[in-house]
Amino acid sequence: MEFLFPYHKSINNPDNIIQKKLMHQMEQLLRDGENIAYISAPKTGKKSVIHCAIEELSQEERIIHTTFDLLSFFSRASFLNKYLETFRKINDTLNESIVLPLTINYNSLSAEEILNLPEIIAKTHDIKIVISFLEFQNIMSFDNCSDFLDEFEKVVTKHTSVKYIFSGSMINRMKYIFEDYKYFFNFANIIEVPTPTKKECQQYLEDKFLVVGKEIDKDISDLMYDVCGGHPWYVMHLASICHMITPGYVTKQIVYQSIDRLINIHEIRFRNIISDITANQFNLILAILDNVKRLSSAESMAKYHLNSSAQIARSREALMKKEIITFDKEDRGHIIDPLFEYWLKNYYLQSDISQ
Repeated sequence: MEFLFPYHKSINNPDNIIQKKLMHQMEQLLRDGENIAYISAPKTGKKSVIHCAIEELSQEERIIHTTFDLLSFFSRASFLNKYLETFRKINDTLNESIVLPLTINYNSLSAEEILNLPEIIAKTHDIKIVISFLEFQNIMSFDNCSDFLDEFEKVVTKHTSVKYIFSGSMINRMKYIFEDYKYFFNFANIIEVPTPTKKECQQYLEDKFLVVGKEIDKDISDLMYDVCGGHPWYVMHLASICHMITPGYVTKQIVYQSIDRLINIHEIRFRNIISDITANQFNLILAILDNVKRLSSAESMAKYHLNSSAQIARSREALMKKEIITFDKEDRGHIIDPLFEYWLKNYYLQSDISQ
């Protein structure tokens, strides 16, 4: 069954204008020999964009692309073992087509030598290797992660025949690595996914519904955009529900019915978030929901019961570690998940359960 709005899986072709822009940007950076740090919230299509960019480049030159999902590793040792195994197999395969094979004693390699394998293989076989790391921020869960990041950076920043894509969904942890502590500085170009504009979203929805002979007006697509905060995955999920229950014309009533269904799907996750925070952390969230600029002002602390600047700092750090909030360059707080924000404002805070 072909889904009109493929929110349920990674796709082989960019499905919206933002994905297309990101794909072309990534494609050009890799073509220019650059490395990439790809930072965006969960479910924004990182895996699809990476796949599509590599597929396009593979039409121009031979590329070996391999992916490591760091959610699969909980230690430095398990990661290095998989790294060694992967590049051993790649080298064995490439050796089959050359007269003088690259011979490596895999039994006595140090961590540095294992991390250097891709470069040796790429240069010896005269081939480009692209390595993608999914959920790269999970490297921070390794024991002595700072030491390993230092070691990792020291090795890979010398590589010229291998290109690296460091992607991650935990925005604060990725920024900690690439912006705060500046690992891979001047080595990886940081890409942050922009939010689609209302116009882009409107055109996307209009084109998609038109394929199946259905119609959607601008004010309706704007409503869907506002509910989802422009988040592509939520927009597609909501649009898919609308598509299933509308005979031909997407009305406001259908959208609100679909919003209820979408919220019902995700509400247990949102409730778990609330159950895992303190009263002080919740008060800070309330201030951020109200777009308070100066959280530590006497007025803000009194209105939102924030107690003290020290308490605000502790709550802020805790909520950032849980990836519930983030702060922009102007130090203004934002809720990372736009549907969670919508649920807070329009469901949780409007009912008795928040009392």
